Amino acid sequence: MRPNPLIIRRYLTRSARFWLAVRAVSGVILAFAGSDPLRFSVGASINVFLLSIAVGFVEIGVRREWALLGNLGMSPLLIGCIFAVPAAIGEGVVRLFAAAM
Repeated sequence: MRPNPLIIRRYLTRSARFWLAVRAVSGVILAFAGSDPLRFSVGASINVFLLSIAVGFVEIGVRREWALLGNLGMSPLLIGCIFAVPAAIGEGVVRLFAAAM
């Protein structure tokens, strides 16, 4: 069963906001540490990617949406993939932008 595109679009935009928030907080922390906030190491980029996915799962739990998503036929694997797409695209764009500078 294919999930409703409205639900997927909503979670994609929510995931993009989570990635932006995690990336911004990580950048501020690195700026205070004296490092370049745009040029993360590969390990730090992977951590930002995984942390933004984890924030998405925690937020679903806080909003108590697991039962709703289960009733809509969305497995946790599918939800994780939905949360991973904006984070992967965002990290790729930032790494390309940072490499071009």
